[in-house]
Amino acid sequence: SVLKEEGYIAKEKYGTITLTESGHKVAVNIKRKYDLLKAFFSDILGVETDTAAGDACRIEHLISLKTTEKIEQQLQKMSYVQN
Repeated sequence: SVLKEEGYIAKEKYGTITLTESGHKVAVNIKRKYDLLKAFFSDILGVETDTAAGDACRIEHLISLKTTEKIEQQLQKMSYVQN
C-alpha cells in the first residue's frame, strides 16, 4: 500500500496495522488542521456545524502550513485557541 511504502504505517501480513512515528505526526497535523478550520468556519464565519465539519474535512488535506498557522494566529487573537 502507499501508506506502507511512504513509511506511515506498519502492517503485518494478516494482522495489525499501526501508525509509525512519521504516520502519527501526519495524523496529528491533519487533525490540527481540521480542528482549526472547523472552529474558523463555525465560530468566526458562522457556518452551521455540519457544513463547517464537512468543509474542514475536505480542505484539511489541501491547505498549506502557512495558511494553517495564520488561521491559528487569528483564532488565538480572538481567544478561540490557546497556545
